[in-house]
Amino acid sequence: MHFLFTLKFQITLALMFLVLVLAGSMIVSQQLFDELYQTEKVLQLGSKLQKSSHQMSMQAMNYQANPPADDSGYNRDLNLYYKDLMAHIETFDMIDNAFMANRFTSEITGMDDMMETRLNPETRAVVEQLHGKWLQWRRQLMDKLGKEASMPRLALAAEYIETNGNVLTSASDDLIGHLEMYAYDRKKELEAFNRNALVFSLVTVVVIIFWFYQRVILPLDKTSQGMKKVALGNFDQQLDTAGNDEISQMNQQFNLLSGHLHSLFQLMTRLYEGSNLDDVLQFISEEFSKLLPLDWVGVLFVIGDNRIQLEKGYSEFGAESFGSIRFELEGTLLEQSLVSGQPLHIEDIGARAQQSDRYKFLHILISKNCQEAIFLPLVETGGLQGVLVFASGQSRNYTQEHLSLLRNLSLLITLSFKQTVKLSDYQHFAAIGRFATGIAHEIRSPLATINMALDYFRENDLPETLKKRAQLASAEAERLKRLMEDILLYAKPVQIKTRVCDLQEIVQHSVELQQQAINAKDLHFELLSTASQSEVVVDRDRIQQVILNLMQNAVQASENGGVIVAMLTKDPQSGWINFEISNRGEQIKSDVLEKVFEPFYTTRAHGTGLGLNIAKRIIEAHGGEIRVSSDATDGTRFEIALPPVNPV
Repeated sequence: MHFLFTLKFQITLALMFLVLVLAGSMIVSQQLFDELYQTEKVLQLGSKLQKSSHQMSMQAMNYQANPPADDSGYNRDLNLYYKDLMAHIETFDMIDNAFMANRFTSEITGMDDMMETRLNPETRAVVEQLHGKWLQWRRQLMDKLGKEASMPRLALAAEYIETNGNVLTSASDDLIGHLEMYAYDRKKELEAFNRNALVFSLVTVVVIIFWFYQRVILPLDKTSQGMKKVALGNFDQQLDTAGNDEISQMNQQFNLLSGHLHSLFQLMTRLYEGSNLDDVLQFISEEFSKLLPLDWVGVLFVIGDNRIQLEKGYSEFGAESFGSIRFELEGTLLEQSLVSGQPLHIEDIGARAQQSDRYKFLHILISKNCQEAIFLPLVETGGLQGVLVFASGQSRNYTQEHLSLLRNLSLLITLSFKQTVKLSDYQHFAAIGRFATGIAHEIRSPLATINMALDYFRENDLPETLKKRAQLASAEAERLKRLMEDILLYAKPVQIKTRVCDLQEIVQHSVELQQQAINAKDLHFELLSTASQSEVVVDRDRIQQVILNLMQNAVQASENGGVIVAMLTKDPQSGWINFEISNRGEQIKSDVLEKVFEPFYTTRAHGTGLGLNIAKRIIEAHGGEIRVSSDATDGTRFEIALPPVNPV
């Protein structure tokens, strides 16, 4: 999977782009804000110039209106008017020089660092115009004051300021107007940028959410729906695997899981139905072609005298019969496969056929235009020995994964053929149990991949809707896991979750569930109890499963209008709670009675032979006992004994 097509990369890229958009907007906005702040500072300095020019004019008018009458008055004006005038001139000089140099020190601005600002050409022209007028105005003012600093000509200076003050005042007012307009423009620029940045960020978020919805939420929703269907038993369900991202890869693993489950149940069906050899080979050809390359499939059985016979074959043209084609087994690849008990991979049939004149069967495969094959040994302790052959018309088609799959399925296939050819001592439970152990790896691997992919989505910072769908998909994956556990129930120790329950209440509820079946056969059902208390520590669902199974058996075994008696008792010595149910049906023969708890043993046409075996294992998992008896007088009776909450 190309890294650029992975959701991990695409989601990271989308989030990084969103972060860059937000970070870039914040940086530019901060820069514009800093410029606006600097402009406000410059505007404040311009206001100081304006204030100084106006104050110098006002002070000159006051001096003209109140000239000093004697020397003491003149000395007073030196200390007041003259010093104040020189302070204004110094302030004007400092601010004017800062404007001309575009370098505003902390002494002027009150800021920590020196400030530089950019002014538009119009404002810069006004600054230069003010500077020229100030230099000329200041020079003429200083001429009026004279060169004697101790005896300045204040009257002449006041007269000059009063006459020409409007020149400086007008220039400073003009500067203030341009600075205010400049600050207004900067404010509008900041507002426009923030507005556009917000719109762009929102559009980016909407686009990313829409992308999430299309690329992640919808595919996960489809995956979740598919998992629901498989959890309900529809193993033909296949998900869309178009694309190269993690969801597509997860769907591929899901399809593999679904295919394995489908093959499992199909094989079990063939096993129970006892299909003929042609049907089994046709099924393998059709179903296994979904799991591995397959153009021809055939089966050979060991017939004694160290010989092996080619029984049947199946290809796209249908079933093939070979009569009595037999081969010496010694020194052949078929023998090598049987001895090893492992699938044997023949990578180049033509080349291997030339290595020994004993490899006669390979010439049969060559006649079928096969170039590559796998010999799967059919070896079982009950006596079945044979080889199932998978062949492909192309070379280098089979991988280690295919060999591993066949290795895990070999035992079930062996037992399926054993059922088909009617060999004795058919070991149902061992077959399915060993198969379940082998197939578990093939099913858990894709299921683990699905869970890891879902964990990845749950752990990332994704929209809440996506999280819910990922959790839903994860829940469906867990249902698949539980479904597989139920399939393997009879091959593994029973898992129970116990709590204190009233066994009488469980029995009564089970009777209610079976009431319709009881009424349908017009049966008389009696529930008797001599136990004052019937509390037990059990898994309620499992115990009810057992009681329902026993009741169903009793109903099915009873004739119309018959009697079924159920009884709850308590052993006075041990305190154990006993439940027994009996019917007046036909007596079960002793040779059948001793086999009723064996797996896959059934006398019913459509039974599976698992119910009583599972019931027995459930009761034993609770530390209890289950027994059966049958006679001509009382019919058949099943008895369950469970330990009480507080043993006597």
